[in-house]
Amino acid sequence: MRLGASKAFCAFGWPGGRLVGVASMPPQHLRRNCMAAAVLVVATLVAVNGYYFHCARTPTRWDDSAYLSGSLVLFDGLRDHGVIGFPRIFAHLLGGNKPPLICTLPMPFYVVLGRGLDPRFLVGIGLVILMSIYVFRIAEILWSPREGLLAIAILQTMPLMYGLSRQFLVDYGLAALVVMWIFYFHLRPVSGVWSIARLGLLLGLGLLMKVTFPLYIAAPAAVQAISAIRGCLDWRDRATTIARFGGILLVGGLIAAAWYLPNWQTVTAYSHSAYNGETALRYGSPDVFSPGVILHYFFELSSVALSTFYSLSLVFALVAWLFLPKRPGYSRSNQSWVLAVWAAVPFAVTTFAVVKDLRYLAPVIPVAALWLSRTVTAFCPPRRVVAASALLLTVPVFAYACSSFPFGARIPGFAVGRFQVWSSHLVWFAVPPGDEGAWQQPEIIDSMCHGPEPPQQGDRLLVLLSHPYLNSENLAYLALRSDCRLQVIGVPVEITTPGQFQGWIHQVRPRYVLLVPRVPEPELAPTFANAMKSEAERLIISDSAFQPIHRAPLGATGAEYLLYQSGPALLRRDALASAVDGSVAGSRDVHFGRQFLLHGVLLTPKDEGLQMELFWESLAEQPLKYFIFVHLIDQSGKILAQADYEQAPGARTSPRLAEAGQIWRDTVQLSSDQLRGATGIAFGIWEPPQTSLMPDRGDRDWDGRRLILPVPRDLHR
Repeated sequence: MRLGASKAFCAFGWPGGRLVGVASMPPQHLRRNCMAAAVLVVATLVAVNGYYFHCARTPTRWDDSAYLSGSLVLFDGLRDHGVIGFPRIFAHLLGGNKPPLICTLPMPFYVVLGRGLDPRFLVGIGLVILMSIYVFRIAEILWSPREGLLAIAILQTMPLMYGLSRQFLVDYGLAALVVMWIFYFHLRPVSGVWSIARLGLLLGLGLLMKVTFPLYIAAPAAVQAISAIRGCLDWRDRATTIARFGGILLVGGLIAAAWYLPNWQTVTAYSHSAYNGETALRYGSPDVFSPGVILHYFFELSSVALSTFYSLSLVFALVAWLFLPKRPGYSRSNQSWVLAVWAAVPFAVTTFAVVKDLRYLAPVIPVAALWLSRTVTAFCPPRRVVAASALLLTVPVFAYACSSFPFGARIPGFAVGRFQVWSSHLVWFAVPPGDEGAWQQPEIIDSMCHGPEPPQQGDRLLVLLSHPYLNSENLAYLALRSDCRLQVIGVPVEITTPGQFQGWIHQVRPRYVLLVPRVPEPELAPTFANAMKSEAERLIISDSAFQPIHRAPLGATGAEYLLYQSGPALLRRDALASAVDGSVAGSRDVHFGRQFLLHGVLLTPKDEGLQMELFWESLAEQPLKYFIFVHLIDQSGKILAQADYEQAPGARTSPRLAEAGQIWRDTVQLSSDQLRGATGIAFGIWEPPQTSLMPDRGDRDWDGRRLILPVPRDLHR
């Protein structure tokens, strides 16, 4: 019997599918009761999350917005290009910076319910169910179903875990894959082709979920592998064991290579920047060994991620294991070492990392839940386990309710010094549902996508603000979700001077610009991402190429947003008559060919120069593919300066279609230097290389191709 167990261990298996040293199976009625209670707990979690999403109006932030946008891009690519084009789209999703597995999770729901669905709830409950099943099974195999049931309840009432289950982030999915790996690699027989393929699949999926997946599984897997190889009786068993390891690595490597090979350079550069480079320094501290930084991290971990109550419970559990006698009949599992190694390495790495994001510890939080559940059953008699469990869960369940229902916003937090026992607004991922951050984001997109002139392919919206509640990523997701042809961009953090901004904006040529002059909750906006905000707003407002087209309140904050548009600013016909009052003589009702009607031109002193406003109407449905040439001339007609512009941004490469009867206003700012010595402004419509649209009246030259207007005499005085 001893020989058979040793051989089976060499082959990653245990005789009869049971683990050596693991507690014997409990009575069937106990297992059935615990499983029924676990199903009830998970069903409650699903119902609470469903109600949470029904009540919540908080917008998505940066990362979850990017992942949601990626899921729609992936689904649209599969729909438009089929299975053959899917790998190429998948390989280049998210710019090749981050593994895109999370973007595939909503696709079955899109197929059934449509792409307009918000998939966060369905994906979240799917991962909650998956996590609960495998946490239960790990505890059941190591100890008994009692520990499995209690571990589920503890884990899903820790703020970090239930908060992440309501976000569309990789961390909860990564934690579920790590738990599955621990179960199948350490607690199940690994002796056949299917088990090797299953572990290889998990390895590949984990790498495609996040590049750090090996951090959480490498240490326990290495210990298991070394023990297995050393325990083999002869070279054949040793070769078989190594071959099985190699098979797992081969399958996982082939799956992950579908994305990592095309993007290895980008992944390497981004990973370095994210964990030890410029990006890391923006979000973290370079003083990785500073006692103050480390203590602050421990405080955040205990108060925000685990909750203060569970952290104190873990301290009491440690004291109990060190000094108190275990109950009679207690037995220790030979596989308990897996839990310690599973948690130790990631905890040490994150403690001394530049970025100490609490989400990085999500894959090891199940260890704390399993250990607490085992502590209760190891020190309490069976008759008192239920009472002890209820005592352990009372405060966390109340805190969970405060963060899951609207009434939680009205319940004040309870703290002992700096340590929050519960708080409705403890951290962004564990807050009660409500309208916090609902700043008219859908209405902003709707004002452009369903306005009088919907965006065309290639049109861009530039968002000058980067805020958790309003940023280029969540507006891009809303535009994509509403099937709008609008590309949303933000100002790159590398741009730090007005000159750089002017050169960059000339390159990207945004059609719309969103301004938020007074930002609600400015302390939440990253300083480095908004370094150019005020200067960029000033430059946009002073640029005559941009005209304000929309102004509205920013939710219930008391602030407001302004939307600027470049190129033709559309006008209603009833507003045209008052708009052209005071037009320069000779500019009223001039036809240019049979294509355009100039209703009038206004010349207004502005910024020590002259603002020229031209009111156009399209006489037919046609592309706006022409140039408006504007010449500053002297009395002889000599050109002193020019201020030419395109009818629409990018008119030569992607002309905009104008409808018959459509009216708009062009604005041209003429500087004092351009006007120096000029007595007239000559302009016309021209399409390269030689097509001109002739004005039919007014003072003209160049064989009737230029319409000439006088520069106001009082401007020079």
